Amino acid sequence: MTPADLVRVLLCGAAIVFSTANAIAQEIDPTPSVDDSASESTDPKPADSAKEIAEGTPASPDPNPDENSRDDIGKSKVESPDEETVQDLSAKNEDQANSNANAKTESDVEHAKKLAELKKLRRIDSMLENVIPRVTPCIVSIGDTATGVIVKPSGIVITASHVTRKANRVLIIRLQDGRTVKGITLGSNAANDTSAIQLIGNGPWPYLKTVSPDYTAQAGQWCVAFGYPLSWPRDKPASARIGRVTGQYRGKIVTDCPIMGGDSGGALVDLNGNLLGINSSVRLDVTQNLHVPIARYREDWTYMMTRQDVDVVTAMAARKKSLANGATTAKKPYLGIYGESSHNGVRIRDVRRDSPAEKAGLLPEDVISHIDETTIGSFAELLKYLSTRQGGDKITVGVNRFGVNLQHIVTLDQR
Repeated sequence: MTPADLVRVLLCGAAIVFSTANAIAQEIDPTPSVDDSASESTDPKPADSAKEIAEGTPASPDPNPDENSRDDIGKSKVESPDEETVQDLSAKNEDQANSNANAKTESDVEHAKKLAELKKLRRIDSMLENVIPRVTPCIVSIGDTATGVIVKPSGIVITASHVTRKANRVLIIRLQDGRTVKGITLGSNAANDTSAIQLIGNGPWPYLKTVSPDYTAQAGQWCVAFGYPLSWPRDKPASARIGRVTGQYRGKIVTDCPIMGGDSGGALVDLNGNLLGINSSVRLDVTQNLHVPIARYREDWTYMMTRQDVDVVTAMAARKKSLANGATTAKKPYLGIYGESSHNGVRIRDVRRDSPAEKAGLLPEDVISHIDETTIGSFAELLKYLSTRQGGDKITVGVNRFGVNLQHIVTLDQR
């Protein structure tokens, strides 16, 4: 081998070694080599593209999507409701409109009721403004414990028999105008709690007109009670308290006008200022009061003017004697309840012991709505219906007991 051949062999071996080393280096670090000019480039696009890729946004979105893509995007944003959905929405809107209209109608009705009630109260207030000044001059204070009412220009005062107690007593009477005069007691009837006093002095005296002889106070009607309660100053006009008639009890008028001690003998008048009766007693509480009707005073007028004192025993003896001589008294059907008118019938306040009502099972707080086939809307209607029946008759009484409708068969008594 010549020296030239040896040199060529060495050069070939060196080339092979260099090529092998370069291949091994690329396997260890695959990053391609770049020239200096490429490494010094400041083009920002690769960095922005990397940021967009990191945020999940295409680095170069297609500015011209195909037609299908545009249609899909439009549909995803606005969808046309189907016919059934439109009908449902229309029905809901109509129901809401009807509900609003009904609510408005109910509100209008309730408003109209309140206006009517307010108008009624204003009318009552106006009547009271006229009645009170007319009545109070006729109300007198008897001593320091009772009240009376002047009913004649000659100075006749009527009051309760438990106030005067007996005839020919001299009492001190104070008038509203401040005058103090004497009065002498006339006759009385303890059975009816009626009596009278004659004022001594110069008249004429202010006096109060009474209702007609055949007048009957009706349950529910407005009334005013006048009197001098024990705590009321005697040098002031009599106290007036408004209420309503709630029924009848043993021939007396029952009202819810609050009265108390000292009011005995005072006046019960209607809203026209006519005398209905005289304050007699409190039955169960201050809103359940008894008043003697004026008709009883007319019956006992002879006793009072002749200064006769009729006690309960004497009155009963006279009645028995009259019956023995052939006189008869009309007997009325007897149910045996104490009640008052309510918005849906007659509410029972009390049931008499051993009465037909108690025997039939009626209870306090029951509300009588009908008897037989007749609707009962007030205490007056109850009395009117009972007046058509007789003792011994059987009636079917329909009541509402705390929301439960019941029927009771009642056999009426008579008295």
